[in-house]
Amino acid sequence: PKGGCYNRRRCFMLERELYSALENTADAAFVVDEQGITRSWNRAAEKLFGLPASEVVDQPCAGLLLGKSPLGTPVCTEHCSIIECAVKHREISNYDLEVDGHRGESLWVNISIMVFHEDRTGRTLVVHLARDISERKKKEVLTEKFVQLAREIAAQSDDSRQISEGVHGQ
Repeated sequence: PKGGCYNRRRCFMLERELYSALENTADAAFVVDEQGITRSWNRAAEKLFGLPASEVVDQPCAGLLLGKSPLGTPVCTEHCSIIECAVKHREISNYDLEVDGHRGESLWVNISIMVFHEDRTGRTLVVHLARDISERKKKEVLTEKFVQLAREIAAQSDDSRQISEGVHGQ
């Protein structure tokens, strides 16, 4: 029957296989169930986020990373829109997330999502693959500052030209 597992041990083994496969990824990988509980946290996640698996697994994911969008909007909340989309079989695009780094500094990561639906149990697992994009974000901020400076210089140049034309035109 839907929502039940014919062989609970087999379903448990499939999940363990997923966790084991993720352990060998270069990207930080962690798995969250449909209730928002962290079920797996690989070594790369330990390294990137500075949190050992022993402190993370079986804990609500919302309070772990305290992630925010590029506009500063909280993303990691008790009512997670990512999990909601996963459960409803909606497409989830990759996204950038600012998290509190383990050294007290801000860390930017790009997150890709894979969803694992276990039809026999009705369980949904949401795999998060994260990679550090902090350097890219620093370059984006620097580029934006240069663009703003160029606009200010262009505006001053236009103002100077108008003043000069006004003086010479009299």
